[in-house]
Amino acid sequence: APNGAQDSVYVGLIDVCQSRDSGATWRSFGLAYTSNSILHNDQHSIAVNPLNGDEVMLGGDGGIYRANNANQTAYTITPLNTELGGTTQFYDAAYHPTDKNRMIGGTQDNASPASTGNLLSWANPGAGDGCYCFISASDPNFQVNTWQYLGVTRTLDNWATDQTITP
Repeated sequence: APNGAQDSVYVGLIDVCQSRDSGATWRSFGLAYTSNSILHNDQHSIAVNPLNGDEVMLGGDGGIYRANNANQTAYTITPLNTELGGTTQFYDAAYHPTDKNRMIGGTQDNASPASTGNLLSWANPGAGDGCYCFISASDPNFQVNTWQYLGVTRTLDNWATDQTITP
């Protein structure tokens, strides 16, 4: 740290924790275990601006976030996902046969996001870890999404309504 200031240290697992005194004390930075959670669970990368330690980029299952004033008591964390076109890890995806703006995909920890016609506004009809998805080629309003523990949901109207199917 410049001018003899102590270094901030970050550790990311489920939450991101921060120490502003070189590891002597720690605080929850993403508030993952609270009702005020800022970050999505499961952190994968942290980058601190070497010229300004108050600027931190965070990456995880929920996308990319920027922290400003990171070394202050009051800080802000801003999601950058909308500007990046939605950032998440897809396991599987199904696409509408003729409309490039309609798709659904199973994702890591982010259920099954579905673009129902607007790529800047996504529905999320699934739960937990999304898995395989399906869009009928003959009737694209008929779609299916699945998630862990044999969860299955279908729609007949492009996710305006849905029905859980019990295997």
